[in-house]
Amino acid sequence: MTTVPVQLPLFKDLPIPPRPKRFSDNVLAETVDLIMPSVMKWFGSSEEEEEVRDNIKQVIEFEDDSYQIVKELEDNLYWSVDRELINVLDEVKWHRDEAHKGVVYAWVVQNCVTPKLALEQKVQFRHKGRLLEGVVTKIYEKEAKYLVFSEDLGHTRSGVGVHGIVLPYEEVDEVMHKATEL
Repeated sequence: MTTVPVQLPLFKDLPIPPRPKRFSDNVLAETVDLIMPSVMKWFGSSEEEEEVRDNIKQVIEFEDDSYQIVKELEDNLYWSVDRELINVLDEVKWHRDEAHKGVVYAWVVQNCVTPKLALEQKVQFRHKGRLLEGVVTKIYEKEAKYLVFSEDLGHTRSGVGVHGIVLPYEEVDEVMHKATEL
């Protein structure tokens, strides 16, 4: 009796969930966690921490600009804001960037995201509605991004100037040229 080998599905063949967005719920939660110690230090009382956390979460959900955040806190949540709190809220954008990086790193590891393209490979990508071509010049594996050199965007290979555009893996494709008949 012969046995037929059974091929089990590999985890790497499962579809990868979409890249976490900068304003996703998990990035927001991490951003709030990062900013809360400074906000609570300014607030001066831990008795109302849950309410303060909810207020901060509400005003930074889709906003990084400290002026807009302060305006929302003053106009709609009736906070008395001073320069010290404005300085704290100036850090929201930085904290969100750090939180987003951490969430993306975790997404890369959890989903075994790997580059599909190689260095110096010709690629195509969309930029401001145009389909452009370029060459992969660097791979950022932790962020799942490529640095793409494109003459169409005026990039320079050396010296002063822009050396490329950083794009997520999923926004860059291999250039497919049609075979010409002889």
